[in-house]
Amino acid sequence: MPHKKITQLKDTIRATHGCESLHVESVPVEEIFEWSYRDGDQTKSIAVLEVPPVESPQSAVKVAIAVLVGFANAYQPPISTCFGG
Repeated sequence: MPHKKITQLKDTIRATHGCESLHVESVPVEEIFEWSYRDGDQTKSIAVLEVPPVESPQSAVKVAIAVLVGFANAYQPPISTCFGG
């Protein structure tokens, strides 16, 4: 894996998980779909392995969206209620 890709991956891990990572080894995979997109002033990256149910670039995007929506829906902000009396 080129040094630039490793650096991008480490930056993504740090931004996503808030921790440092160490590249130990690169191994070949069957197929991976990856892309970047802008979210406000940030560039975000997504990578999805081609394993069922992912069988095409289109299904990779669908799975990525489902995962991102699932994470967004899983977070329930705390509700603060004040009672007058």
